[in-house]
Amino acid sequence: MKNSDLGRLNRSLYIKMSTNYSCEVCGGMYPEEVLEFHHRDPSKKEFGLKSSKWRSHRLNKEVFQEAAKCAILCSNCHRLEHVALKNGETLIYDKEAYTRYRNYRFARKQGMDGRYDELDYAEQEEFFMSLCRDCLPTGGD
Repeated sequence: MKNSDLGRLNRSLYIKMSTNYSCEVCGGMYPEEVLEFHHRDPSKKEFGLKSSKWRSHRLNKEVFQEAAKCAILCSNCHRLEHVALKNGETLIYDKEAYTRYRNYRFARKQGMDGRYDELDYAEQEEFFMSLCRDCLPTGGD
């Protein structure tokens, strides 16, 4: 087995042991390639946990200690967590915040970054459709 494959396998085994391949925020089960480590307290982060850290010649107690500082999140929740952190919130411990961030675009026109959209969605959709009407397949050809 190549060392890089061993690193991915060790990382996968840790995720399986910790969360059984589920995201700690949304609870969804995902392939290990979709799950990411997120440091709960960035000030205590000593190093990142890319696959190379899990290779046999690098695998040691420090890797496991660093992993214990992390939440295991799917890539979508990881992105949402960073948006929430910019707004002084966290999704990891606040399921209500997760629901709000997950569904925000259906409920409001203000982006999660605090900015408002310039155009009304209906107006933008009408404009977009007028530009691409001739580009869309008609289904009759």
